Amino acid sequence: MNARPVATNLRGTALGHFGAFLDPLWRRNDIMWGRLDGAERIITALLPNNRELARLLVGEAHAAIVHEAIAKTGANEAKDLICEAGMRTRSGNAEPNLITQFIENLKTYDVAGQLKTLIDDKAFRQHYVDTFPARSKLDPESSVRIAARATTGNRQDA
Repeated sequence: MNARPVATNLRGTALGHFGAFLDPLWRRNDIMWGRLDGAERIITALLPNNRELARLLVGEAHAAIVHEAIAKTGANEAKDLICEAGMRTRSGNAEPNLITQFIENLKTYDVAGQLKTLIDDKAFRQHYVDTFPARSKLDPESSVRIAARATTGNRQDA
């Protein structure tokens, strides 16, 4: 199972790889994707000769990781986190089918059925469409504010 809905799902790669400092959601997104990618690499490394079993175990691990990431959040936070993975599309345009496919893949391997109660496919898809224009691009105002904070501080001039 390849859970990755888009080519560039890490938000921390923005601004010279400091982008995750700009937004707590971007940090949570990057942590979740680090766990997803790590699980996939470990499982495929341990089972190089059994691709079918590896695919099944990766799918189950991904479903469990996403469940853990959103289980304790509110509904809007869960939608934000899942939809964040589709904000940096290759085309630069909203591609809601990527989020739909991502959710379908997760639910396919969710043996415990826990994601069915947490993810409403249509609501997540609509949330993605609604938030894409604002969330897909770096907000210049908050970026300048954070950059200004980073360049000021306790400096003692000699």
